[in-house]
Amino acid sequence: LERWDDMAAQMEQAMRVDPAQPWWPAVYADWLTQAHRYDDASKMLDRALLIDPNWEMANYGRMNLDIALGKYDEALKLARTPGSQARIYAAMGDRPKALDLVKDIPGDLYTNARVYAALGDNDKAFDILNQSLDERDGFMGPAASYTEFDKLPSDPRWKDLLRRMNR
Repeated sequence: LERWDDMAAQMEQAMRVDPAQPWWPAVYADWLTQAHRYDDASKMLDRALLIDPNWEMANYGRMNLDIALGKYDEALKLARTPGSQARIYAAMGDRPKALDLVKDIPGDLYTNARVYAALGDNDKAFDILNQSLDERDGFMGPAASYTEFDKLPSDPRWKDLLRRMNR
């Protein structure tokens, strides 16, 4: 819902209650990245990795932050799946590599939508987002905030998508 201040307060409380858990700062960092608060996101990822240097969620968050910052070589070092690699190549504008990798992730609707949106193929992105909503994909909740979708709100279909999501 992009209620960033409420989210921040809840995450801060969770970290106070459970300070040894890397989950909270890692998730918080991912939301901060979506809110374009990159310096804060980096600090939270550092905190998560200080708690557990091998925490995969923190490494995934660092990859997302690197994509948002245009640090694609760094992001590729952290990419563990074809979907992550496809998102990075799409952000880089390498359409052939991104599309080649997308064919290996046919059931991952939200990642596919993110790839097509990053490539500027709004028609395909909206087709997948609507399919994802029809199938009640659990990742659709935060979908409106993914940085790859930053350009979609200017498309009239965006309001309809949010309406269907009850947002």
